[in-house]
Amino acid sequence: MPKLRVESGFSITIPIDVVQTLRLRVGRSIEIRFPEMPIPMERGLGTATQWRHLANQRLEDAQVLIASRKRRYNGAVYLGGYTVECALKSAICALKNLPNLPEDYKTHMLDELLTATGLTLPDNLVMKFCILRDWTVELRYQTKILNAQDARKFLQYANEVKQWLESETSPK
Repeated sequence: MPKLRVESGFSITIPIDVVQTLRLRVGRSIEIRFPEMPIPMERGLGTATQWRHLANQRLEDAQVLIASRKRRYNGAVYLGGYTVECALKSAICALKNLPNLPEDYKTHMLDELLTATGLTLPDNLVMKFCILRDWTVELRYQTKILNAQDARKFLQYANEVKQWLESETSPK
């Protein structure tokens, strides 16, 4: 029996031999709906669009944590760092016209990723990025609780850098 490849959101026409094999009524219209499924990203890979989407999701996640009554400031900053990392990886793909992010850029070092974009930070973001680049995935093991003011400032800076990267990589 022939294999059918179906993209989510599209309808298909079933070949007559499949209709007969499945003993479906010939001449009747059959509609099969497939749910929208997120495109899975392999580890260390992804398109500019996928990385941009992840950057937006991580920022939203961080904002939920910072607004929580449970004072999840460390988690918010942790996700804020990933926001910048994903935005930088999106920019690398877009600026280098890469279909997917190569393994060469599989790092969490924000300054290395910024260098890889080939972009120069505008003056108003230089000091802010200096604070952001100290972010590390090791933050997940930190027991010292960050304060609300520092966490909010970090997320503000992460959002500003993300927006700047988006403006630099959007079609003009």
